Amino acid sequence: LWALPGVSRSGPGATTAYFQETAWYYDLARTWDGRCEFLGFPGEDSYVGWDCTGSYLLGYALPLKSLYLTGRKSGSTPILTPAEVTETIAAGRGFTYINADRNEWYSDRKTEELLAGLSSWSPAERYRSARALRHREGDFKPQLVKLLYSADTNSRYGACIACAMLGSKVDPLAPKLLELLKENDTNLRIYAARALTYMGPEVRKHAVPDLLQTALIKSPDDPRQRIVGEIAVCLFACSPGTDEPTPILSESLAGVDRAALQAVIKQILSNEDGLVRGLATPLYPLLTKEDVQILLPDIVAATANNPLSGEMFRMDIRWAGLKLLAKFRIREGMDLCVDLMNEFEWGCESQQCLIALKEYGASAEVMKPRLLQTIKNIEKAIEAEPWNGETWNKDIVAIRNLIKNINKDKNRVPLHTIKEFTSDNGQSN
Repeated sequence: LWALPGVSRSGPGATTAYFQETAWYYDLARTWDGRCEFLGFPGEDSYVGWDCTGSYLLGYALPLKSLYLTGRKSGSTPILTPAEVTETIAAGRGFTYINADRNEWYSDRKTEELLAGLSSWSPAERYRSARALRHREGDFKPQLVKLLYSADTNSRYGACIACAMLGSKVDPLAPKLLELLKENDTNLRIYAARALTYMGPEVRKHAVPDLLQTALIKSPDDPRQRIVGEIAVCLFACSPGTDEPTPILSESLAGVDRAALQAVIKQILSNEDGLVRGLATPLYPLLTKEDVQILLPDIVAATANNPLSGEMFRMDIRWAGLKLLAKFRIREGMDLCVDLMNEFEWGCESQQCLIALKEYGASAEVMKPRLLQTIKNIEKAIEAEPWNGETWNKDIVAIRNLIKNINKDKNRVPLHTIKEFTSDNGQSN
């Protein structure tokens, strides 16, 4: 979708060079009737056959200069010079998705070339070189130490990536990586943090306090606090769709400095990216009552409000919040359950809200008027979007069943307001 429009930000020279390399692909994508389909990769691909004509037209329409996706102002980064274009095309050589086995990337390069690739200006070449180095015999610690202490930023990045790929084989380099967590360069801190999580058990355990403190660093070059998300990946949850190592604290929070832990969780829950917020989801079952008392305002805010970005990943943390509020019998959680059921936005599921609301038993009786109104709201939504009727009709049935269960339930558990719970007046189950 964004190939040619993205390349165009690098200038007409780069666009021309890119299209010369890929014109064959665009020709193959065009069908007999003028449409363009997604070709997919060799083997099975669930997107094969998708009609992508519109996205191809975005690229073909570049010469018209009539569409401004990013505004009319010139880009803040200068367009690539002819020499830079040549370097960029060269950096892409030796790599293809036709070979789906990542272990084969750069397999024909010499070890010396791979070590040199760690210092490349290209993040992709650094990563592929490091990944290929993992499959070579030898002790690379001396070369990596030299790169970690280099004055060249790219070399330090590449060395960190290589440490991650080599894992416990380079455990002796952990002290240097811990030092890098205190650098001013946010990217360097991110690469160092990732490397530590790939190392042996003792290194991982020893790194926890430093990683927690790193997550709290505020830096001008990180206005969206990406470091918080990266540390969350290291400690709490893998990024969606990745093969990262098991997060260090994913199974237990025992022995962790609670003040530092709680401070980091607050930063995660207030992050403006839905993906980052979602990384706290596996933590909720591990939190003690005392943790929840301190974090409750942040948990409620992350449950009630959508993040500014990362829409695709925004709901897991909200549903987890509803379940946590139900677990501790927080009165306001019932209203939040119904609030989310009435958002009718992409990705919302009433069933998840009903699971949490059911935990309140007969105490949820006060919600019956709002539940009945929700049924009416869903019926209106079906009229506006009949293609969603099958799903929403199931929601209506589920809501009515919940109301029946509430009427039958004789177990009226005591509830606590947020204020009562945080002041320790309530008793959790």
